[in-house]
Order: sequence, then C-alpha cells, then structure tokens
Amino acid sequence: MKKIWVFLLGVLAGLVLFFIISCIIAFTNSSSSEDDNFIRFPEMGECISNNRFKVIQVLDNGIALAKESSSDNEDFDFYTGITVLFITKDKYYYDGEIITPSHGQCVRQVGIYRYETRNDIGKTVPAVTLYKN
Repeated sequence: MKKIWVFLLGVLAGLVLFFIISCIIAFTNSSSSEDDNFIRFPEMGECISNNRFKVIQVLDNGIALAKESSSDNEDFDFYTGITVLFITKDKYYYDGEIITPSHGQCVRQVGIYRYETRNDIGKTVPAVTLYKN
C-alpha cells in the first residue's frame, strides 16, 4: 500500500512541475511577441508624405503595410514609393484599401518596424500614423 502512495505522489509532483514549466514557457513566449519588432520613438518624427497609400498586407491587430503612390494623377496611380507600416488604435485596414490623408493631415513617422519577407529577407520600414497638422 505504501508503494502506491509513493507512486501517486510522484505522479502528482510531475504534473505540478509540468504545469509550472508550461506557465513559464507561455509567459516568455507572450512577452517576446511582435512588439519586439516595433520601436516607438519618444517623440513623433517628421511628416514624411502627403500622398496616397495602398494597403498591401494587413498584419495582426489591424496594422497594415502600405505602399506610397508615386503619381499625383488618380487615374494612372502607381504605388511604387516607400513602404510604411500604418498604426492606429481605432481603425482596421483591409487589403487593397487606399489611404488618403485629408486636407490638413500628413503621414507622420512614430517609429520603425522590422519584419521578414517570405524569402527570409529582413526589412525595416517607418511606422507611421495619420496626423493633423
């Protein structure tokens, strides 16, 4: 009978140890999420553009990678300018969306964002937000 109790206590200790290790792993994985790829500046940077942008990829939490328009003509628009990461708290972007700063707004840099392409090429782009002048 004593051997059974020793065995059950060993199993219970193993389960407790497994639970503690699982919690530690989950905590370390959650703290090293996509936030490690985003560096926010202590102060807002300059206005980098007043042009239109086209969303090329939406990431988690509604933030979006977008390309700047290189043309002033809306009929023949080419999005070959700078790639940026649009950050907002109150709007979710979608693929193909055109982001046009309204009169009195500009695209202002608030940080930088690092990511890897599908070909494992590291890229760093400005993180921006629409800002009223």
